[in-house]
Amino acid sequence: MQIGKHPAIRNAVRIVSAFSYVASMLLPAFAEPDSAHKLLWWKGYSVLAMGWLGIFNLQFAWLGNLAIAISLIRPSRALSAILTFCAISALLWHELPTDATTKYIRDFGPSYYAWLFALIGAAVVPFLGVPLKFPSATFLKQHLSLRRPKSSRDDASTMPRARPNVQVGPLSRWAVTIMDGRVVALDPTKSKREIALDSLDSVIIETTDDGPYRANMWWLLYGLDGKLACAFPQGARGETMVVETLMSLPDFDHRAMIEAETALHSAIFPVWQKTRA
Repeated sequence: MQIGKHPAIRNAVRIVSAFSYVASMLLPAFAEPDSAHKLLWWKGYSVLAMGWLGIFNLQFAWLGNLAIAISLIRPSRALSAILTFCAISALLWHELPTDATTKYIRDFGPSYYAWLFALIGAAVVPFLGVPLKFPSATFLKQHLSLRRPKSSRDDASTMPRARPNVQVGPLSRWAVTIMDGRVVALDPTKSKREIALDSLDSVIIETTDDGPYRANMWWLLYGLDGKLACAFPQGARGETMVVETLMSLPDFDHRAMIEAETALHSAIFPVWQKTRA
């Protein structure tokens, strides 16, 4: 099974990581000895409030709290590297520096392990869409065919002519579905654009840097005439079924889709091209 064909897996990992992080704030994190040599347990929220002081002692694990908040919304491989570094830093954490002396942590609680689990879960999200197999000669041929020298027809079928990022209504008012073998998209004004699946010539994902309040990822469907026939944003109602159908097209480029999902800038990612004789 190729994980890239099931985007729900990535979303499930993100949700579980988020719940694990919230739980880590409420559970005991670690224990230190008090003046009577009894164990004094710190809760996760106390570590969150005071842990930033560890930066002055070259202990950078606390920065993982910032990285995970961003990574669960917009995962990227750069953030995965930061999260991994913070997790390793936390594994090496055993001292509590004070003004007078240095105390040593006696024991770690469930909050510590839940926090580590959340960091590791968020770190692996950008890698869950990559097909779990080594590239073969056939795959390389299919993958490179999407990047062959452009002809006049290629320019029409692989380059968006105008960004369909209208400002009318929230994304939830967009709707897309498959009806009688056709992809049908309705924008917030109820304008309909559609194309038959057997009339598709190419599928492109366009990413934007328009911010969190507008669509930053669009699916663009081009017809055999090289014109944009249908488009819908990420977050439209019915998107999951349509995206899974598009991902099942022969020679769909799952790697390009993952690159689009983790992109933080405006770019164009061809993910499927109709095979020509």
